[in-house]
Amino acid sequence: SMEGVDPESVDRIPGKISDRKTPLGELNWIFTAVTDTIAWNVLPSSLFQRLFRQDLLVASMFRNFLLADRILRSLNCTPTSFPSLPSTANHPLWQSWDLAVESCLYQLMRDGHLGVDVPVRSVSMNGIDEKKSADFVDNISTHSSTLVPPKVVNVDVPFFSEQLTAFEVWLDFAGMHSEGGRSDPQLDPPEQLPVVLQVLLSQAHRVRALVLLKRFLYLGPWAVNLALSVGIFPYVLKLLQSPIDEYKHVLVGIWAKILSFDSSCQSDLVKDQALPHFINHLTWGLGNTGGKRSERLIGESRYGRKLRPEDDAAEQRTMATFILSVICLNFDTGQNECRRLNLHLKCGELLGMMQTNNDDVCEQNQMWLCICLGRMCEGNAQSQRDCYAKNIHFRLFACLEDKCPAVRASAAYALGLCIGLPSSNDEIGYSSMQTSSRRNFASAPANPPPRQYQHQQGYPIGHMPEMMNDSRTRSRDYPIIYEDRHIIQSDVLAVQKLADGFDDASPSVRCEICLAIGCAVKKYLSAFAAVAHQMSRSCDTDSSTTSSFHIPLAFDEEKAVILRSVWSKLSDLRQNDAHPKVVSVANSIVCYVNEHIFGIEQENSQQIMKASHPTRNVMGSTTGSFDPAVERSQGMSPNEKDDDSRVSLRRNVSEYFSWRAATSVDNKDAVAIDKVSSRNNTLNADHQWQGQPQEVEKNSMHFDSYLKRFASTIPKSSFGAKKHSEFAEENVFSTVLENDPLSEIGAAKVYRMRRNTQYHDHGSKLSKEFEALSPKILEQNKPKPDFHDSFKNELSSPAAAEVEALVLSKKRDLHMKQCALLSSDGVATMTSLLNFHPYEPILAVCDGESCVSIWDYDENVKELSFHNGNSKSSRMTSMKWINEESESLLMTASDDGNIRIWDKVLQSDGSVNAAGCSLASAFCAAPDIQTVVEGKQGSGLVTEWQQYNGHLVVAGSFPSIRWFDLTTQQCVSKQASKNDSCVTTLTTAWDALTCTSTDVGSSGIGPSIVVAGYGDGSMKVFDCRTKSNDGPSLDTSQKNNRRNRRMTNYSEHSSWIVNTFFTGFGGNWEIMSGCVAGDVKFWDLRYPYSVRTIDVQRSPMTALAAHSRVPIFASGSHAQYIKICAYDGDALQVVRTHDQETKAGKIGQRIGPVSCLEFHPHRLLLAAGATDEFTSIFRAE
Repeated sequence: SMEGVDPESVDRIPGKISDRKTPLGELNWIFTAVTDTIAWNVLPSSLFQRLFRQDLLVASMFRNFLLADRILRSLNCTPTSFPSLPSTANHPLWQSWDLAVESCLYQLMRDGHLGVDVPVRSVSMNGIDEKKSADFVDNISTHSSTLVPPKVVNVDVPFFSEQLTAFEVWLDFAGMHSEGGRSDPQLDPPEQLPVVLQVLLSQAHRVRALVLLKRFLYLGPWAVNLALSVGIFPYVLKLLQSPIDEYKHVLVGIWAKILSFDSSCQSDLVKDQALPHFINHLTWGLGNTGGKRSERLIGESRYGRKLRPEDDAAEQRTMATFILSVICLNFDTGQNECRRLNLHLKCGELLGMMQTNNDDVCEQNQMWLCICLGRMCEGNAQSQRDCYAKNIHFRLFACLEDKCPAVRASAAYALGLCIGLPSSNDEIGYSSMQTSSRRNFASAPANPPPRQYQHQQGYPIGHMPEMMNDSRTRSRDYPIIYEDRHIIQSDVLAVQKLADGFDDASPSVRCEICLAIGCAVKKYLSAFAAVAHQMSRSCDTDSSTTSSFHIPLAFDEEKAVILRSVWSKLSDLRQNDAHPKVVSVANSIVCYVNEHIFGIEQENSQQIMKASHPTRNVMGSTTGSFDPAVERSQGMSPNEKDDDSRVSLRRNVSEYFSWRAATSVDNKDAVAIDKVSSRNNTLNADHQWQGQPQEVEKNSMHFDSYLKRFASTIPKSSFGAKKHSEFAEENVFSTVLENDPLSEIGAAKVYRMRRNTQYHDHGSKLSKEFEALSPKILEQNKPKPDFHDSFKNELSSPAAAEVEALVLSKKRDLHMKQCALLSSDGVATMTSLLNFHPYEPILAVCDGESCVSIWDYDENVKELSFHNGNSKSSRMTSMKWINEESESLLMTASDDGNIRIWDKVLQSDGSVNAAGCSLASAFCAAPDIQTVVEGKQGSGLVTEWQQYNGHLVVAGSFPSIRWFDLTTQQCVSKQASKNDSCVTTLTTAWDALTCTSTDVGSSGIGPSIVVAGYGDGSMKVFDCRTKSNDGPSLDTSQKNNRRNRRMTNYSEHSSWIVNTFFTGFGGNWEIMSGCVAGDVKFWDLRYPYSVRTIDVQRSPMTALAAHSRVPIFASGSHAQYIKICAYDGDALQVVRTHDQETKAGKIGQRIGPVSCLEFHPHRLLLAAGATDEFTSIFRAE
């Protein structure tokens, strides 16, 4: 307590309660912050909002009640309230209040501001008496302004700065408990949060408070929810109007997180005219209108490290773009205000700058600019027209070719929203007229006058714009869909550009392109229906009937050709795409159009049937009569008209229900559809159309019930919502968690580092142990004529004898023994592909069709089995592990040209995911692949994965070699193969573990050099840096040229190349190849011929594998044996039987015809697959 303070002297505290710059005002401010903080930490959230945030008078009353509760309880009294509140008298924050009061009074007494001759006996900073505190607070509420001294008195009370420091300390450690943007249940919210809210009113501490508040919001959605519950919204909204630029970029980060959590705040921003601030912020850091940065580094924590990368200019622009995109989201007022402020022009300008200057491009910024443009145009006709008029769509066309898949997908998303139907009914007048015209036709008399009937026949149902004279269309301010030629021209161009991306390697891009084209299909349904109907009739054997569909007049022949091309590509995508989501979207669009066609043709036929067979009412009178003169006036007899309608309807019924049956999920529904379709196909004409009209109506109702049951809709894109969710859940401490071994992410990183190091060390140990088996360095100018003779001459000395003994010893150590026998148990008929995981005891096994099995070979247990998803007529021809050192992915390739990449095969701790894997990506790498080449089955799709640069090289039964960058998911290079035979194997002339930059060039190797083997026995060298599409980079056909020029065509093998490998033993960088004839050759790419040849076997070679650390290789034969050889040609071992007990209980059973072999890259393990159900694993003894 402060014994030296006279209780009456508190009346002399200078200042005003309303002025926070005076001692009295600051104490009142501190008192408000303390009581609000106590209430927020103690009371339920709903009660806190009711008592402290809804009414200022109620809030002031309950603040005083909290203080009264403390004082009265010290006097053994129990205060009560309604609603009943828990006691807060012992909350620790009251001690901070006591300390602030004591500090203020001490400074005032020291400076003599409490009056003249104030008796001061002693001063203590420990606290104040409860009664004196009550007198002080009572003085605060009744103080008169007449007591304020005329001079300004400043008191430095460190309450707020200390609370900010406490809040910063909490933030420094809170991120460890907030992984993935989720709050830890054991993590209590920071009690200083309401204090931070009050600090925003202080200019001295405002910047620091904003920075800390932004850090807190980046902890995740739960943090944003807490901040909004405290009442931060009006404060940060008011700060946007401040002319001070020092903290504007911090406010952008805060508002980005607020809007990512609650997009309904968009109306407040528009109402307060805050949009210009964010639009100006789009150019932050570009040197024009972004404002100046603060000289002080406000983005640093108390430990000196940067808080967030969004302090970077590109990140600032990205957050501003995100905010504007949320303001436009399903909010007409926001869209119109953004259009008035020319947001679309600013976005187009920024996209143009990024496309011309690639030095400082932020992919996230590009993506959100596209999303912002799309949301601005969504359902807004005027925004769509303005974007087309200003050629903004051409900027989006350029984004469709961007390197980033997210940018390409966002551009397709934006184009789809630009094309999409406006929200006003007037703007979809033509679609409404189509429906009304069908209804008018249905309600028209069965026997119309000849003039009217002729007019209807001249314009098919659904295409009669001249008949509509609705007053609504005359009063509109802009034309309806099919009358606006400029919009149609722009939409068709956009659809054409979108369809060019159907071969994109990113499934998300293809999906967004399908959805965007789906928007065009909805908008121009009649045009697409006419195109689809005409194309289906062109494929129909019976196409003599008159079509009921014609392309609208607004679509000339050029546009019609584009629509046909787009529809053809969409139909192919529906049948052949590798990703099920893309297939589902394409199928929805096709079914949507087909159902529209089916409904109109059924309605056509029904009306004609009613005209031909008028129904009778209950009294027996006819509702219409048949007039043969009308039929003759049309040049068609009644029977002929019935035949045409019957054929047309029968064809469409069959086609429609077959489409639905093929895509139906419910098997019962599919069976029912088949029955209906079969029934209507087999019924004869007399039975169908010569029955009573009631039966016709019954059949029609029967089909209508199926139409309603299986009605297709085109799904709406969720790309923007998905990216919005990702932005909201972004974790600020992801980098910190990565480096924390106690977090889940950090623990997984530490485990992988240790695991990879152990395997690499084991591989290096193997290399040194068997270094003696490496082939000797050959003569530089030319290879030895006979490698075996040279080897024998070198062993003639005593030293050579020691080397020979060492070599023989090492060869004995390489004897392999069967350690595991894996059986597919009838699931797979054979093993076609094998692949060891380099850093886990995992073996991936593929059968001859579509089954992939994951085995733990240490435990001999099948951990996982799944289907690859390729069609029944195709087979898998290649399999690779990708990103083996971190988060492993499994890639498969099939002979239909499709690549699939599977994720979550392994968990973060290296174990197999028992819950099953998921399809991460899928694309068609070779749409021109051929099943049969030169009358024989082709090699399918052959792949080579280059981990060091993220490139996937593909070749096979098609006339080119392609390089795909899986980071950008694009084809970055394509070179003609110039060989009629198929590519059977690919090998990169580079090893990232053993090769260095000094080895590039002079030795003929490099990370861009790929060697391809062919089915005719030839081999070619390709360089992906070659820009031309003319095949190999260097082609020296002059045989007499002895210069060390790289040959690109080798033809010493006489048969199918089984496999090729890159080796570097003994300092020799060589390519090893083997063919079906049984010979293995070694190639130095600097020479035009092989450096040595080994005749391994006489029976056909069906499999070949080489170890990357030890100079040995293994070959397999259909004659049921495996031969293991050293690089000098010595046969180390021949395996003919199983050492393990088979399923039949036999030991020593003969192995099956060998189909595939695979060495582990870092261990002495060999896996062998055969045409039977067994897979063998051999280990060196």
